[in-house]
Amino acid sequence: MKNVIVDGTTYQGVSTVQLETTEGTPAIFIDEDEAGGGIMVGSASGKVIHVDNAVTDGVKDLKVYDSGGHEFTNPVTLAIANKNLYRQDLLPSSTTNKGIVFTKNSDGGVTAEGTSTGDYANVSVTLDKKLFQIGKTFSMSTGKESGSVYFAIKLTYSDNTEETFKAQNVYRIFTVPKTVTAAVAYIEVAVAGTVVGSETLWPMLELAGSPSEFQKNTYTTMQYDGTTKPTLPDAVSNLWSLADTVATMTMVYNQNVGKQADYLQEQNNVNSDVVQNLGQIYSDLTPGITVQGETLVVLSESIGVVGESLTIR
Repeated sequence: MKNVIVDGTTYQGVSTVQLETTEGTPAIFIDEDEAGGGIMVGSASGKVIHVDNAVTDGVKDLKVYDSGGHEFTNPVTLAIANKNLYRQDLLPSSTTNKGIVFTKNSDGGVTAEGTSTGDYANVSVTLDKKLFQIGKTFSMSTGKESGSVYFAIKLTYSDNTEETFKAQNVYRIFTVPKTVTAAVAYIEVAVAGTVVGSETLWPMLELAGSPSEFQKNTYTTMQYDGTTKPTLPDAVSNLWSLADTVATMTMVYNQNVGKQADYLQEQNNVNSDVVQNLGQIYSDLTPGITVQGETLVVLSESIGVVGESLTIR
């Protein structure tokens, strides 16, 4: 087991390095010991960038473009969130509507209590319409299996129609069918006279085809200036622009993936060479790899090979 440095980042206890090229971009796959996973360079693009298994401080490059394909030179505000796109952070600490008291909890949940004096007692927050791109699929969940309080998303479309999606005691999946001009999220009790005895739900909205374990939402903003790189809040993260003038973005980032054997099998890729000794590094890898004592240094910008691997003894 040795340490490996890839573009200045040190990975400890590494057993194998897999080198490959993805769409012309040098990529590094690092297979660690049996308890570890691997890391490779991935990319994502779109108006909303959604990444899975990201290394949170591993963004290598970010570009933001207008509709004409020109990169922004003036600062533009970007939003960064974890996998939960519901804005619990926007809720007041406590508020009462139509007899129901809604309380924001520190764990990301919302507790409702009281007897509703009218239909549709709720607390609401506005979500960024730009999250809801046509064709994108979302999962909604509440983390509960019984009760009368539900989580709802109301979308207003460019043709002036509206549609509401609800998750109460089971999750809900929906796909955005049209251009969205407004989006509002509700925690709600529908019927007047409903008695709610301290019912807690954990609202979760995520870009996914199925629900995952609840995570309290995080939300920050940054100024894109062409050089500053974002720090992602978690392995599953989302990034989008708050400006309507942004047409698309591209991001290159370090990504955690499975162990090397699983990854290669999935890609139908077979190692072409395995070097058993650090002193016998192939000449075509030499420009990108140097050995400093017990450390292997990999400079990904120098690597142009596909399917080569180096086993470190």
